[in-house]
Amino acid sequence: TAISERDQGDSHDPLLEECKQHIVFCQNKCKGFQGRDDILQKMKVYITGKGEQPLVIHGTSGCGKTSLMAMAAQLTKTEWADNSAVIIRFLGTTPDSSLIGPLLKSLNSQIRQIYGYDKTSMETLDELKEEFQTCFDLPINDVPLVIFLDSLDQLGAIHGGRSLSWLPEQFSGNIK
Repeated sequence: TAISERDQGDSHDPLLEECKQHIVFCQNKCKGFQGRDDILQKMKVYITGKGEQPLVIHGTSGCGKTSLMAMAAQLTKTEWADNSAVIIRFLGTTPDSSLIGPLLKSLNSQIRQIYGYDKTSMETLDELKEEFQTCFDLPINDVPLVIFLDSLDQLGAIHGGRSLSWLPEQFSGNIK
């Protein structure tokens, strides 16, 4: 009964539910993945290196970018940098990953939770954007942070989500 109570309690945590949905989506995309070793190797070099700019994977629709991102996320956690915190969002697959406000709220909450910081009550879009930037200044030296955001083109255009003005152009070496 304790397990079923815990499971019922977990289902009321919106952040946990959001993370579960993206993890399941990731696992499904990894099934049967083959090839692309050259690109995965470049991603590994970036993730394990000291570069400070975001890595952008782009290509035509249907060329396998989403599966590639899923596999890279899985390899990051299991082989490349297993001491890192990995966050993945497949944008547009859930309501909270379709618009910039809920996405930032979810990312901010997950980052703060991973590193043991209190939740914030940021609600306005400007506050969420500022908090997202602040999360990258948290002391995270012992546990590097790797964030995978797939399908940025699926993010709703409202409030400048697709403009990417909310995404830092440079990170510390411990954030990818």
